[in-house]
Amino acid sequence: MHPRPRQPLVVALGVLAPLLLVLGIWLGGHPDRLPGPVRDALVGDSDARTVDRALDEVHGEYYRPLPRGALVDAALGGIVRSLHDRFSSYFTAREYRDFQESTDAQFSGVGLTAREDPRGLLVDEVFDHSPAQRAGIRSGDVIVAVNGRSLRGKSGNASRDLIKGRPGTRVRLTILSHGRRRTRTVQRATVSVPVVASHLGRLADGRTYADVALAQFSSGAHGELRQAIDKLPEQMRKCLVLRIDQELRYKEIAVLMRLSPETVKVHLLKARRRLREELGPYFQDPLAGEPEEPVS
Repeated sequence: MHPRPRQPLVVALGVLAPLLLVLGIWLGGHPDRLPGPVRDALVGDSDARTVDRALDEVHGEYYRPLPRGALVDAALGGIVRSLHDRFSSYFTAREYRDFQESTDAQFSGVGLTAREDPRGLLVDEVFDHSPAQRAGIRSGDVIVAVNGRSLRGKSGNASRDLIKGRPGTRVRLTILSHGRRRTRTVQRATVSVPVVASHLGRLADGRTYADVALAQFSSGAHGELRQAIDKLPEQMRKCLVLRIDQELRYKEIAVLMRLSPETVKVHLLKARRRLREELGPYFQDPLAGEPEEPVS
């Protein structure tokens, strides 16, 4: 007895297999079309799936177009805000790039900080030795156009993006200063943001003090601050502290340090010079303007 031929069955399976594959792929991408029990058994009805479906609904059904990525950012931002924790923040990809740039203390641009203004960008600070400073831009100026394009109504980020660019390239800035407009062509450069600054202050009782502080928090700032102080030799550092903090005279420092008054004076001069070399234009000499004190 001969077995029945299986050729028709093989042909049927060959036709059905591609159709089943296509159907499976489609249902995998649209699990909401599956019957409830089947959907729960295959993909589950997790919180993540609920959020994803809600995003799809808003993205597809809202009366005006909404980028799905923007909806995801808004949802995640809302989750973090619901924590009511001022130390927790959600960054979009764009915000994270800006954050990295600010903490790297280095960027490619013209060397200024500015905030959004109805007219364009209001300049807050111009960094020393920057292209912006060389172009005569000052704090309080308003940048109203970049390469002929008005900044009126643009967001701060969009306006700043027009100014940034590769080092060596040029950008035309139209500036409003004291009611007068002028245009300057500025060559972009890699700008290092100062992270350490120092200044001289005076207490209510008339005593002076020197402050070496962070101008901003950024990566490497702690190292730069530490180096500004620790690179001084021990005797120089002690002489400087006793002179500024304790307001001791050369002779008093000499007694405490077991040095000659002339040596104390030399240590102070060298300490000030080294700090100036270390901090560059951001160093304000705390002993500048003091009357010369005799050491003999």
